[in-house]
Amino acid sequence: MARTFGITGLKTWRLQLIMRVGVTISIQASTFSGGVNTTAMHLALLLQKLEKDVYLVNNTQNEWFDDNRLLESAFKVCKHEDILAGRCEPFDILIEVAWSIAPELRVCMAKANIVVIRKPPLMYDMEYSVYAVKLGNNRAERVAAIWCIGESFTNDDKEYMQFLYSGIPVEFLPFFWYPDIVDNYVKTTLKPPETGEWEMHVCESNQSITSNLLLPISIYADYCRQQTTKLQLKVHSSDHLKTVGFFMSNVHKSLLGADTADVLLPRMPLPAMHKSRSFIVCHNRFAGVRALHIDALWIGIPLIHNIKELAGYGYYYPENNIAAAVNQIERIIADYKEINEKVS
Repeated sequence: MARTFGITGLKTWRLQLIMRVGVTISIQASTFSGGVNTTAMHLALLLQKLEKDVYLVNNTQNEWFDDNRLLESAFKVCKHEDILAGRCEPFDILIEVAWSIAPELRVCMAKANIVVIRKPPLMYDMEYSVYAVKLGNNRAERVAAIWCIGESFTNDDKEYMQFLYSGIPVEFLPFFWYPDIVDNYVKTTLKPPETGEWEMHVCESNQSITSNLLLPISIYADYCRQQTTKLQLKVHSSDHLKTVGFFMSNVHKSLLGADTADVLLPRMPLPAMHKSRSFIVCHNRFAGVRALHIDALWIGIPLIHNIKELAGYGYYYPENNIAAAVNQIERIIADYKEINEKVS
């Protein structure tokens, strides 16, 4: 059964009139390779529930994700090149997740194009300006509408979007989620939880100030100064930081000590963190609930987080409160011991 956080906003677009809908995706090795892909699949699942003829429009040569073959049967897939070459009929609507189609190709691929934005645009565009990332002057050309999906868009974001894309309808839609991706992964890939040392996982993207490892590793360092229970740290999506001299010689060394670069690891599928003595610490800035958070809660991985919308779930700490987060680590360990005493 789907767990959705409101879908009525989509119906106002009268998608019941649309026959064929494409949703862009980048099929890679893992279904957990990025938030863009999970958003695309959740959106396709939602459109299927609305009885649309939905295709995932893939921009890679991969046929499907290596780690979730059972999920393949849930979707129709075509490739960008097949549409451009005439082997696949253009869509009535093509939904681009995160500006994924060149403006000059939109007219060849669909009668109308909608762009989905997942993250607060004002913050991200300002950050891009600091790092001189070129966004493209004409990226909204031939776009019929923009959908901003999630709970993190502020009034400033709304004013910014309506000003920047004047003349293009901008809709703000609620976050929604389905368990299909993680459930099928668990059925085909996940092994029974192993009992080992306590592991603290950090799953931030480390590509933006809205999602980085700084506060989680500060929480870990503060915990280690106070407690005796041994805790192994694993920071995912961070191996690229090993080559960043300033980070390694200042931030990393001061918080974690020298010769600890082995904690900086590549991206890892979230369900693989499901172990008997394992939990996730995340830190949210300017962005709302992500599929990763719901996935963790759904399959039972203890989640320490500062997401107000999920304050009643997992192990919550307010804002940037490191001490409160350390207390939640203690709670997880105490809860684990209590449960094991009851079942033993």
